[in-house]
Amino acid sequence: MAPSTVMFWVIASVLISSIDMRDCRIIAAAAAATEQLRIGFSVLVVPLRPAPWLAAQVATLQHLSGNRLQLGVGSGGFPDNPFWHAVGVPGRDRGRVTDAILDMLPRLLIGEPVELNGSLPPLVQAPAAMMPPLLVGGTEHAFRRVLRHGADWFPSLISPAGLARAVERLRETAVERGVPMPGVTVGGHLIVGDDATPAGPTMPSYATSWKYTGSHRSRRRASRCVHAPRTNSPRCSPNSMRRAP
Repeated sequence: MAPSTVMFWVIASVLISSIDMRDCRIIAAAAAATEQLRIGFSVLVVPLRPAPWLAAQVATLQHLSGNRLQLGVGSGGFPDNPFWHAVGVPGRDRGRVTDAILDMLPRLLIGEPVELNGSLPPLVQAPAAMMPPLLVGGTEHAFRRVLRHGADWFPSLISPAGLARAVERLRETAVERGVPMPGVTVGGHLIVGDDATPAGPTMPSYATSWKYTGSHRSRRRASRCVHAPRTNSPRCSPNSMRRAP
């Protein structure tokens, strides 16, 4: 049976002072409990995971889900955060590390021998797995990475007018480089609760996305996706989500 167009996104981002590493476990649980739901990262911070570790995680999720994974990736935010140095990745170097890992990831997943260190034998992952669809998060600064890796662009928190202008610039850049125009999936965040209650870290948080089809008037709702909330509040159910205006 073909996977559904409905998505289950898990937010997997570096926070200002900490990081939530539960993302793979949440997606694994969703994969094991469903048969048609597409599942994805929104977005996975690539520099925090060595390439072999990331490949093993992605392969496991692909096998658990029957190839339903959507791999949303990013280089992470807050470059001046001391957290980057604590995990051995200088914040200002995270873009280069992200590209290097994404270059290796498809080869590792299909079981191709990959040399990680010239003094060690090539690494071969088994069993092999299918490379999932790649969605690169970020602003227009991510266009080079989108086109380099043949990925979709996955922006968020952008106005319809701003999106239309950015998509046109992405199309022009693709033409200049002689590559196909990538797809565009637009992400957003919803906070569920009483309108009188200020938003905060304990509020149930949801992610949602739309597939961009050419203009803000012709956008098609592609998916409605849930991020596991940071609270046990009984209000956080998918049915309580409200569509953004």
